[in-house]
Amino acid sequence: MAEEKTIRTPGELLYKFNEAVWAKGTTGMVSVKGVYSRQEFEISDSKYIDKLVDEVNEARINIIVTEGIRKAVKDGNVVTVTGYLDRYMDNKDGSIRLQIRVVNMDILAQSSVLTAKEIELSAIRHKKMKDGYKSIDTLLTDKLEKTHPRIALIYPSSSIVQHDFWRELGDREEHYIFEEIRTPFSSVNQLLETLGKVDSQSFDAICLVRGGGSDFGALESPSVLEFIVGMKTPVIAAVGHENDTLFINEVVDKYFSTPTSLGGFFRRLAEDVVRKRAKVEELKESLILKRLNIYNLKRWLIAAVIAVVILIVVCVFLASRLSHVAAVVE
Repeated sequence: MAEEKTIRTPGELLYKFNEAVWAKGTTGMVSVKGVYSRQEFEISDSKYIDKLVDEVNEARINIIVTEGIRKAVKDGNVVTVTGYLDRYMDNKDGSIRLQIRVVNMDILAQSSVLTAKEIELSAIRHKKMKDGYKSIDTLLTDKLEKTHPRIALIYPSSSIVQHDFWRELGDREEHYIFEEIRTPFSSVNQLLETLGKVDSQSFDAICLVRGGGSDFGALESPSVLEFIVGMKTPVIAAVGHENDTLFINEVVDKYFSTPTSLGGFFRRLAEDVVRKRAKVEELKESLILKRLNIYNLKRWLIAAVIAVVILIVVCVFLASRLSHVAAVVE
């Protein structure tokens, strides 16, 4: 699956930062979208500390920019900054601040004008990040080691993408219990009804599967996206083609760019469990063989000890008889 570039907001990064204590001061490269806010604080070597402001909740992150980058942007521009996420600890009061060492900045708009839908989607994304993402791989692997996971496959009414899924899954189908469900992806109400019904049926995972296209229907509806965030069953999306970028991928617990990739995922999980079981059986057989060898060795040692004891008794007896015979002869 091709790696997709994820654009986050300052508020989302602050939340993630507050949830974890890093072992190191610097992480990898990140891309963050927000409103550029110019400050008048030069630190050294023509570098400045400015701020990137969340368009929705006005959360702020310090950004370290060079003079060259700074000259190309104006206060209030909507930008995407790319740089290294870093933490700075104030030695005076022990406070820790999140900051980005910017290496590139792209201007998206002269000022921030979010639509109502963009604000709503941002809130849905933030709620999912706050609630957390379910660990699909761990949950399904644990289930596979004990029994057959129940998986719901939800397709559009007239879709034929199931053929791609089953072809990639191959003979590993036997490790799962799949249930195919058809519903119109063009109707928000019908999709919501289907999701609610399936969520109450104790599946181990629910998969939304469809091919690419120009219109993803109800899958782009804030009502559907918000409902998915609140579902108790882990949700997987395999929607679109390789290069499609969809908002639904940000609110499900795991996503794949194509139905084929989803089939490959289930196949690899099953193969990993099969290999693990084979390894366990091999270790069991090896342990049994070692125990058998130890048992046989103990039996041999006992037999050897008994033979030595008998030999000693015979020798003593013979010595006694020889002594008696010698006495009689004398």
